[in-house]
Amino acid sequence: MRKLLYSIFFSITIPLIAVANDDGWREVLSGQYEMLYGIYFIDQSNGWAVGEEGVILRATDGGENWELVDGGTDLDLFDVHFIDEQTGWIVGNFFGPSVILHTNDGGESWTTQDHQGAQNLTSVYFIDENTGWTVGGTTSDVYILHTQDGGENWTVQKTGQPRTTLLSVYFIDDDNGWSTGVGGAVLRTTDGGENWTEVNLNTQQTLEDVFFIDETYGWIAGDEGTIYRTTDGGESWEEHETGIDVMFAVYFVNENRGWCAGYNNVITTHDGGVTWEEDKVDFFQTVRDLYFLDEETGWGAGGGGFITRGYIIKYGDSVTPVAESLFDETPLNFELLQNYPNPFNPVTSIVFSIPQESIITVRVYNIVGQEIARLIDTESLQAGSYNVTFNALNLSSGIYFYNLEAQSVDREESYTSVKSMILSK
Repeated sequence: MRKLLYSIFFSITIPLIAVANDDGWREVLSGQYEMLYGIYFIDQSNGWAVGEEGVILRATDGGENWELVDGGTDLDLFDVHFIDEQTGWIVGNFFGPSVILHTNDGGESWTTQDHQGAQNLTSVYFIDENTGWTVGGTTSDVYILHTQDGGENWTVQKTGQPRTTLLSVYFIDDDNGWSTGVGGAVLRTTDGGENWTEVNLNTQQTLEDVFFIDETYGWIAGDEGTIYRTTDGGESWEEHETGIDVMFAVYFVNENRGWCAGYNNVITTHDGGVTWEEDKVDFFQTVRDLYFLDEETGWGAGGGGFITRGYIIKYGDSVTPVAESLFDETPLNFELLQNYPNPFNPVTSIVFSIPQESIITVRVYNIVGQEIARLIDTESLQAGSYNVTFNALNLSSGIYFYNLEAQSVDREESYTSVKSMILSK
């Protein structure tokens, strides 16, 4: 479920992917410079992100490192959905004829599926390998497409609401589904899309995203900072303010715990969306989409700003202590060791020691001094020895530098060290 602002106005963007854990969110560099709109994970390891100019990214390590995949298109891609490690779909292109991409080999190859000339497809959802929906539309016609054979054939389902653009679609099962969009559009089906009925929330704001955890509990996110919540399967809706001007994504893991994301912020709730608070974020980027496996593991994707980076954030730690059997005592000094192996291809380990609790940052730079990865971003670590893995899968051979910056929490000691390493492919 990716959420696209109806008016796209960022001119210089770099994609963002983010990771979340119970200590908050941290940034994972995607390696790309295009805005990312959609993110989806199959399990703790395997995930996908899509964005501008045909960008398709794949992760197999929980989102710590991302590989650029060729999908055969340069159109903007807005949403991605997988049902297992092998089978997935991507939709996109907001201005003009859309594209539907399909893979059944884990993204090694992608084929284009016929979509009946649909325009501005923005969201896609499958409940199994055969049954799925995608939505979009223009100011003159709305599109809801349905397939029962994995996308080999797509048919148009009528909505009775001809003049809006739908931005999100979500199905609870093969009968019950929801779609939201521009101008306060909310559509509901109880027969797999054979018939769609309009739900009136008495608003004209753009409703960017819809999410249900079961037939009873659901949420809709709007672009004026409003969350709509139902606890009776959509028969009635409560309106709650979030404090975010524009929200692009909403995701819940149970009836109480959920997140919303939008301009420069991620917020969270512990009471089903009645009240919201800012989550622990240290970035100033727009988050366009969210995906969670459970209450402790999630990701976000987006970008934006003046001169920005492709952005992925994650809810999960990347730093792991070196095996205790190697070090029986607390280190006496700050130290950054030479990476091993070196030269390496494409993965290497960087080990460092800190004698007391400190704020740690570990960065990687190329030969001209450009930052290409931030392995640890101002994290507080206890005294000990740590190992962090660097994956240079998407980089070319050459000399790179890694830098450790440590500041003791009492601010009495600081340490900086830089070492070089050689990537040889």
